[in-house]
Amino acid sequence: MGMFQRLLATTLFGATLLGMGCGDTTVPGAPPPANKCGSCARYESCLSSGLCGVNPNSTWAFTAVSATIATMKTDGSTWDTLGGAPDPFVQIDTKKTTTKQDTFSPAWQEGAIYTATTLLNQGVQVTVYDEDIAANDLIGGPVTVRPTETDLRTGTLTVKNIGQVQSINFTLIAQ
Repeated sequence: MGMFQRLLATTLFGATLLGMGCGDTTVPGAPPPANKCGSCARYESCLSSGLCGVNPNSTWAFTAVSATIATMKTDGSTWDTLGGAPDPFVQIDTKKTTTKQDTFSPAWQEGAIYTATTLLNQGVQVTVYDEDIAANDLIGGPVTVRPTETDLRTGTLTVKNIGQVQSINFTLIAQ
């Protein structure tokens, strides 16, 4: 069933009343299925199952994109002495992003390069701080973020409820 037909059928009849077309097993919003050998993406290799899997030696950009931060610290106080918003930055293992000034919704587009093996097995340690003159305040973490193969295929990962970080979004881009 074509995309237009699926959209029309879903709009008119609801997805539960009208099945997918013959042999069409894709579900809107679902992660892409693994490719069959012979059509592997550049970051994949052929497995004995006849399907493509993420090549353990492939390299990936793990990038902090944006976050949503609680308006108060856990003790109910404000982030800055005069009541301002935090000045957040992300520590990704040993790499520090730039600090974004006075915001509860920072955006970075910064990160580091890892192999698939590191991402899938060890993961990446992520900590979010509020930069202050005297001492940085912990906003959330440290937490080990360990993407799945599905996360690598979809290229995005959201982690929720890390201390006062309500959510933090990452992209995963094959290099």
